[in-house]
Amino acid sequence: MSYKFKYTIVCLLQLSRMILLFGVVAVRLNEKVGAIAFYAILVASIIIFGFGIAFKDNMIIVIGISLFMCAFLVKSEFKLEVLFWKNR
Repeated sequence: MSYKFKYTIVCLLQLSRMILLFGVVAVRLNEKVGAIAFYAILVASIIIFGFGIAFKDNMIIVIGISLFMCAFLVKSEFKLEVLFWKNR
């Protein structure tokens, strides 16, 4: 994977982190916005992790894993009750 592609991914991640931090500081996130942020970060982490596996790039794999952990930190911070499957 080229350096320019890695740099672009890192810049996008930093931008999304700043937007999320601004949202946390400026506006108290309610449960609905927190759940959307959780799922968006989770989907982004899975996609980035997939790119890392496909291109066999350790840096992209680590970024995907760290985003996955960040998603669950958002979940625990806002005490979100999100489900991955329907309870019967």
